[in-house]
Amino acid sequence: NLNQAMEQAVRDSAGSGNYPSVFHKRNYQPWLVTMAYVDWIELYNAYYDYVLKGKREINE
Repeated sequence: NLNQAMEQAVRDSAGSGNYPSVFHKRNYQPWLVTMAYVDWIELYNAYYDYVLKGKREINE
């Protein structure tokens, strides 16, 4: 159950400074990531400030 997995992610990440998230996939399907919307917005804003506004590149 995805909700139970998110609850566990919240418990496991408590106090760590990490964003609780669940990475999951079905057979022959792409990976998906589930996380709280407010956390995603915070993460995106940090990306935007660092990469897009700062004109930097992320090396993979």
